[in-house]
Amino acid sequence: MNIRTIVTTAMLAPLVFSSGCRSVTSSSQDQVPPADVTIAAHQPLGQLDERREALIQILKAPPEAITIESYSLLLSEFKLLDKQREALLEPFSLSALLDVDAAVREQAYDEQMSVFQAILDSNLIDQSAKNWAWQQLCRQWALRPERAPAQLIWDPDRALPRLDYPPALYVDVPKGASLSIIPQDRVTPHFEGYLILEKGQSYSIRMSQPGKVSLARELTVNWSGVHEEHFALEPLKILSLKPTVEIGFVKIDPGHFEMGFVGKEENERPVHHVTISREFYMGETEVTQAQYGALLDLPPQRFSGAQLPVHNISWLDAREYCAALTAIEAKAGRLPEGHVYRLPTEAEWEYACRSGTGRASAVNREAMSWHSRNAGGQTQPVALRWPNFWGLYDMHGNVFEWCLDGYTEYTEPSKVDPLHGMREEIKVMRGGAWTQPLNFCRSSHRHSWLFGLKRPDIGFRVVLAPDLAHRD
Repeated sequence: MNIRTIVTTAMLAPLVFSSGCRSVTSSSQDQVPPADVTIAAHQPLGQLDERREALIQILKAPPEAITIESYSLLLSEFKLLDKQREALLEPFSLSALLDVDAAVREQAYDEQMSVFQAILDSNLIDQSAKNWAWQQLCRQWALRPERAPAQLIWDPDRALPRLDYPPALYVDVPKGASLSIIPQDRVTPHFEGYLILEKGQSYSIRMSQPGKVSLARELTVNWSGVHEEHFALEPLKILSLKPTVEIGFVKIDPGHFEMGFVGKEENERPVHHVTISREFYMGETEVTQAQYGALLDLPPQRFSGAQLPVHNISWLDAREYCAALTAIEAKAGRLPEGHVYRLPTEAEWEYACRSGTGRASAVNREAMSWHSRNAGGQTQPVALRWPNFWGLYDMHGNVFEWCLDGYTEYTEPSKVDPLHGMREEIKVMRGGAWTQPLNFCRSSHRHSWLFGLKRPDIGFRVVLAPDLAHRD
């Protein structure tokens, strides 16, 4: 029997707030109960003593090879049981407390909250027991929490505790999925499964699950009570290169956006309307060294790692990889008619990067980017930072990404599926890199490089999209 099983067996569910108590509720949570109301505990004492005795026996004759850490756990749980027992031996009387000094009432409140916090902090007490303890605590103070996360706080004006209902977030997390939220230090998990947030604070939340398209959202807390967020994660389109090497693709639907940026960079002006008329699939991440090496000989890399983005890649190298991938999938009969694997056009890249926003970046750009101040002087494994709203990782930073277009100035005010300068030797790169400042890691920033040259901060991303060979 392992130590956790032993402690769980010996551990008492929270009994400091008795289920045998006389319940005290009121129509108003601030109403003071009648003076003759007394809450006492009787039944749980026997059960508490039984479990406390079981724990004493374990401490007297511990299992073989018990560790210091396990001893510490046993002793801390024994201390909690003693606190609970002391509380039960001294029946709680709110009417008696109303007749004493406010400082005494506050001291009683502090002591109870200390025990309740110990219950919440224990990993050996399950969720239902914590919820039950909360209900009993509120009843002792003649308070009735509604079906929403609440906090018990001391009200110096009343010299009694009261219930506070701060903004809370409920997220339905599918089985096997994980939830992240930033800034994490502005979030307080509630024992009922809610997240307590701060009024006026902006948050970014992400839901991810293996084999599904990760989703990110932003919200600003401008509500009271509970706000609910639900995510419907779509499956990635998976392309298997080897049994252990896959590429995940995210479906990008047709749409419109304003391309470019009104700023000091002349090559990002003028802002112009662009239509992407057909859906396409974009690689969830930059092509990794494992993915590249599954089809072609990997060129020399400054930084080696299967999940690092492939770099020291010329535009010609990237095109060769796309052609090899297309040939394999065409031979297997898995290519949609008229489609190939290729580099994204500059417009497709910016459209996917913006992910439905008009901003320089979707979500928190610092949380999404590997740039010169946080990358540690090298490339980083893909998909460690946050994705954009459409589930694409590393669209900002890590390595520049080659686009299909040659480098030209913006001219036309409105365009449909634009592709420019294919015969130009200077090609477009997008997204910023580990060598660049954060300001370069944005959707509209344009960089250029000679199509046959390589750099340790240039990689690429693949799309499955309509063939544009006729436009070469």
